[in-house]
Amino acid sequence: MTGSTTVTWTAGDSDGDGDSLRYLVEYSSDNGATWSILATGLTETSLQVD
Repeated sequence: MTGSTTVTWTAGDSDGDGDSLRYLVEYSSDNGATWSILATGLTETSLQVD
């Protein structure tokens, strides 16, 4: 990937207990054969990737 992009997603607390959600964002450059972690422990639903 070249340049910068912002990845966004939507999520909800499916069990409705109000717990804070944390997200792990991964990237695959080979159609899902292998994955690399871009960020972990995110509390927001967006990530700017440079």
